[in-house]
Amino acid sequence: MLFAPVPKIFARRARSVLGSQLPTRLEAALATAYLQRLEGLKVEKTVGAKLTMRLVVANAALLDVCLAEGLDRNQSIDMIASVNRTLLAFPMRFLYHMSRMVGTDAARRMDWVWELLNRWFPFSSPGWELKPVVQQEAGRVVASFDYCRCPIADYCGPRNLVDLCTGALCSLDYLLEEPSGLKLMREETLVEGGGRCTFRWHRG
Repeated sequence: MLFAPVPKIFARRARSVLGSQLPTRLEAALATAYLQRLEGLKVEKTVGAKLTMRLVVANAALLDVCLAEGLDRNQSIDMIASVNRTLLAFPMRFLYHMSRMVGTDAARRMDWVWELLNRWFPFSSPGWELKPVVQQEAGRVVASFDYCRCPIADYCGPRNLVDLCTGALCSLDYLLEEPSGLKLMREETLVEGGGRCTFRWHRG
């Protein structure tokens, strides 16, 4: 019951962002597709993983709705990415703003942000398997780590949703580039067949 409002909230945000590009009865169509996509979803152990995966399912359901309306797949994924950004841009910026309590160095602040996300919510173990990585750039540590397991990749890969995962979900990590001034370099992802999802934050 805790996650029951997820498709309704997502539908309302999609309507506000995309307007007439979506069917009139979007909420009903999305709810139906959401329930269908929810079948077979692995039960995660943490609240953060459970909530995240409900949002992933809502993404997949919205893609189903868009395709049923005859929209282009790539265009649909771009639209869904826009909806996700409106949901998460402010929380991500706010979180980085709060990192000022640890100082002004961007790398240190980014470490603090991801420590919070990875240790507490929503990307904590056992949902995500984290491997810390120490990386040096010009003598200074830059925020770096790997995911060796990601439930989003586990869900999207076998369901032919790799493009949705990379285009509308993984891309959200880049929201932290603008407030931090750091650049995210990603060499590989689990959903694309890699052995890990790499996070390498570089200066400039």
